[in-house]
Order: sequence, then C-alpha cells, then structure tokens
Amino acid sequence: MTSTRPFKAYFDPTVLAGPTRDLARERFVLAIEAAAPPNVLPGGETLIYTFTVFNHTDAPFSDVTVTSTLPAENAVLATVEDGGELEGDVLRWTISTLPAHESQSVHFVVATTDETGTIVVERYAAWANEWPLHETGLPLLTFIGEGVPIYAIQGPGFASPYKLSFVDTEGIVTGIFPGLQGLWIQGTESDDDPTTSEGLFVFTGGSLDLSADVQMGDLVEVHGRVRERSNQTELHITAPEDVVVADNDQPLPEPVELDPPLEVEAAAAYYEPLEGMLVSVTDPAVAVAPTSSYGEYVLVRAERGIDRIPRGRETGAFIMVDDGATTRHDDGTTLPYAVRSGDQVGSLIGPLAFTFDNYKIEPVEPPELVPVLDNVIPQLPRPDPDQFSVATFNIENFFDSQEPHLPSDPPRPSRSEYERKRSQVVDTIVALGVPTVVGFQEVENVGVLEDVAAQPALADYDYQAALIEGPSSRDIDVGFLVRGDRVTLEEIGQYQAPEGLFSRPPLMITMTVHTASAGDVTVHAIVNHFISKSGGEALTEPRRVMEAEWNAHLVDDILVGDPEAYVVVLGDLNDYYDSAPLRALTEGSIPGGRLVNVADALPPAERYSYIFQGISQLLDHILVTPALAARQVRVDVLHVNADYPPTDPEDTSLRHSSDHDPVVATFGLGE
Repeated sequence: MTSTRPFKAYFDPTVLAGPTRDLARERFVLAIEAAAPPNVLPGGETLIYTFTVFNHTDAPFSDVTVTSTLPAENAVLATVEDGGELEGDVLRWTISTLPAHESQSVHFVVATTDETGTIVVERYAAWANEWPLHETGLPLLTFIGEGVPIYAIQGPGFASPYKLSFVDTEGIVTGIFPGLQGLWIQGTESDDDPTTSEGLFVFTGGSLDLSADVQMGDLVEVHGRVRERSNQTELHITAPEDVVVADNDQPLPEPVELDPPLEVEAAAAYYEPLEGMLVSVTDPAVAVAPTSSYGEYVLVRAERGIDRIPRGRETGAFIMVDDGATTRHDDGTTLPYAVRSGDQVGSLIGPLAFTFDNYKIEPVEPPELVPVLDNVIPQLPRPDPDQFSVATFNIENFFDSQEPHLPSDPPRPSRSEYERKRSQVVDTIVALGVPTVVGFQEVENVGVLEDVAAQPALADYDYQAALIEGPSSRDIDVGFLVRGDRVTLEEIGQYQAPEGLFSRPPLMITMTVHTASAGDVTVHAIVNHFISKSGGEALTEPRRVMEAEWNAHLVDDILVGDPEAYVVVLGDLNDYYDSAPLRALTEGSIPGGRLVNVADALPPAERYSYIFQGISQLLDHILVTPALAARQVRVDVLHVNADYPPTDPEDTSLRHSSDHDPVVATFGLGE
C-alpha cells in the first residue's frame, strides 16, 4: 500500500484577538498535519513520519514547537531529522520563525522490529508564542503485515480513521444482500477493545454477482476505499477482483445478543461498537411499530414490559429491523414478511447496519413470528338524535383514477385501486359510527367525496360534500362530509391567511344541527392540514405556529359575536399533543376561553394516531370552544391504520387504508 492518511486539527480563530490584525477574518490560525507511513507495511521496513505546521495568518509565528511521542512497541527510533531532539520518550522540534501563510515540515524515522503487529504514534502537537493552544490530531496507526484489520478500519469513534483511504482487509461473510448492493464481513481476530467493531459493510454496487461469487461463511480478502455513507463505515470496491474468496465454510462469528439501554445517548454508545457485526434477538421481543413501507419495524425486548413508546419517552431500547433492501413497498406483496404492533418476533439474526440515522438489523433469514390475536375491528357507537359527532381523518393520497393527475408520487391509481380505497374509506366511516361531520385531509377533489357519499353503505345518511381546491402542488386538499339527515349545511368558505401561509387553506363550514330535544343548533367547523415536518421539525414549527394562530383568529371572529358559540378546529395539524402549535390554540387568548383538545379525556397511552420509527404520537386533533367542550360525551381514536403494515391488495378490510388513525368526538347537544 502506498496511501497516506493526513489528519488535521483546525480551531476557530475568533477566539484569539490581536491589536495588529483581525484574526476573525482568517479561516484557520495554526494547524498541524501528520502524514503517516503506509497503512500497511511488511516487517523489516523503515517508516518516515512527517509533521507539517501551517501558519494561516497575516503575521509570522515565533518559536513554533512541534512534539511527537514515539511508538511504544514494534518499532525503534532510527533517526531524527530537521534539528529535532529526543527528550525522554518525546521528540521535540523548534522552528524559530514561521512566516505568514507558509508551512514547514519536520521528520523522524523508525525501524520495525516485528513481522506482525501495530505501530502507533499516540500524540503529536504544535504551538507557538502567538498561539499557545496545542493543536493536535488523531493517532497514527500502521499495521505490520498484509492488511488492516476490520476493527482498525472501524476505529473507536463514530467515523473511521481510514476514511477515503484504500485498504486491504479480510473477514468472514456474515450476510449477503443484493437489495443493498453489498455484503457484510466480520474479522477473525479481535483487538479486545470494547469501543471498536469487528464487522464491516462491503459495498459492491454492480461490481460483483452476489448470488454466485460469494457465499455465507466464505473467508474473503477485500481491497477497497473506506467511505462513510450516511455515517455508516463501508468499504467500496470497484472491480470483481477486489473480492477474493480465500476459504469456504468457515464458522460464523457468535452473534451479540442485543439489549440496548433505555437512554438514547447511552444506546448510541452501545450500538456504535457493534456496527457491522452479527447480532441477534433470540427470545421473542414485542413490536412497538408495524412494518413500514420501507420494510422497517421496531422491537423492544419483552422483559422490559413495554408495548408502546409514546412521544417524549426515552427510545434507546428500540431495536430496529430492516428488510435488507432499499425497496419501497406500496403494498404487502413485496415484503418478505409483515409485522403489526403487538406481534412478537424472535430467532432474529443478522448484521447491524446504520442507515438513515438508525442502527438496524438486516436479517439473514425471516425470524419467528407470534402474531397478536386481537384482529377485531371495533364499531364505535352512533350519535343519538340529541348528539353531534365530528371526526378527522387524513386519508393519505386519496386520488381518483382520472386525468389530470398532478403528483409524480404516488402514481395515478388504477380504477380497481381507487375503488378499493373508496371502499376502505366507506367502511372506516361506518366503523366510526357514521359521524355527523367528517373532516378529511389529502383528498384530490370534491368528486371523490361525493363518490364516497353515494356508496350504498352511506346512502341513507345523505352525506353532503364540501371542498374548495387550494394551491397545493400535490393537489391534496381538505374537505368535509356532512350528514344531510341531521344537518343543514349553511355556508362554506376557504380562509387563506395573508401572503399564502397555507398550501392547504383552512375550510370552514357553518351548519345547523337538528336535535330531538333542543331544536336547531349552530356549529362551526374548520378543517386543516398544517405544513409537514419534512423540511425539518425545528425549521417548520414556526410556520405551524402561525397556521395555528390564524385558526385562533378565525375562532376569535366567531366568539366576538357569540362567546358561547360552538366551534370545532380539526385536522392533521402535523404536530404533537403538547407542541407549540397546539399550545397556540389551547393557551392562546381567545374571548370566551381557550380551545380544549378533546384528547384531554384520553389516557396518555391512547393518545396516538400515527407511529413514526417506533414512536406513537398524536398528529390528528379535534379542538373545541369551552362551551362545546362542556358537552363532550366521549372521544375515540379508531386504531385501524397506524398499527398495521402495508396490506395485500386482495385484502378488502379497512385496515391500513391510510398511515393515520381517524379521531372522533361526540357531544350531547340536547336539553
């Protein structure tokens, strides 16, 4: 090998101020770059170490000092060059003057004393009279022999010390994944360091026929370049000859049984030394999230007694499992197997990957599943003649099968796909107890809602559709279905905030609800779909706060005329039960009192309508004015979507018609 590994340490110059120059304008001040010998060297060779000091300022540095420790073993000092001196076990050089924007190098040479082993220079540093901070870098490692062990490539930190270097290594193949365009290998020797991993992902791309050229248990010699792709340490090859099978039928390494700590930071420190290694979950663990469209689900060990993790709780105990591919699964037919929340999963074994900011097992074979037995779909009570019920439902990309179809993703559904989705929506409305009002999000047009209302199961309720198309680039809007047998729809209006705050503007309806004992009652409802977190939670939250404040303004206008008015704000607000946007509604200054979240009446464990990477959270909300809150009878979240994996197209049940669960609240309006 002939590559070198430079390490640099740069510091912010704004911490040093001087009367003669503005160092804040300089990107760097003093830096030291260490050029190690080759990563791998045969025994009996000599090694030259070079340290280069840089002056990145507009003025000279005086009395620049460079120091370096000597290797503790496997090498002896041969010569010290450039005026360096040995002081105990530390080499020291003094450069009297280092001109502005120039650099100078110093060197020393060692001779190897063994045929195998590791030569390490632990510490080196540089400083000057004008810059007393001791700049340094990572330790310098050279392996005597024929390759770099995997544990050294992984290193003790979150990134490889060999990043971008070409190395040779070897290991036993522990997993072959054409869907990920690569394989995992694990070293046959250990450094007995608990902070380093002995496993590594080899990215082959199209360079290797993974189904024919290598097998599980092969001992392979690999040449490639170390990269950190999505922060996973990998070895990238460029040609078939970069992987050579040295032996077959080697015993696989003993897998590490996973038992991560509950705290998130502790779990990250626990997982990192296992990255790339063979791991297992032997006894059945509980799924706290179903298989997603990306083939991932989340487990927690059964002995922890946890079957759900609400937002705000520590998530370190999560054990994420992937499907060994990058395929997106639009339905369950392409999944190797599917898991729903509550299922138990055991006999799980595979290498530990790190992709998209999560550690996850890539199973080498399907695990053992113990499905949850409760598959009954609940049927919620229907409102009686003196009651009013309102539901919110994000139906997830409810498009018809006609042109035009604006979004590129998802594609336009076929006629049968549309009819299946329509049937699921109808069945969900029935299971919700045919609410008086249903507010929808992600609906293409009013014709879709009218088609739902016309289906035989809903025809007796005379549902009326209300939808005004907005400026969404994906052509997904908010709308209502209102029971005509109980309600007279009086007014429909779209309320866009100034400067186009909403891509899906709030839709407000005013209606007269006909009751048995209290006569006609006026109710206002405002359906919303706030901006998503896809642009980053922190970056998008201020906009959701403004969207919430605009809704509070709409409610305020109503309450000024009637402080006891019945007003409902509902929809997918894309934020949590206790988030800033929700507080803008529940703690804002509204005449007549603050809005009340109907979910206050739910136990905390039931406050979820969506599950993201194992975290159960409530994104779908119904908030009401205090006068209406005083008449609340019940609230339910119909858990028929969030806990379920993508289903087979032949499955005609209402399960997983969306990625959100609908929420319904019932109020008694009668005397």
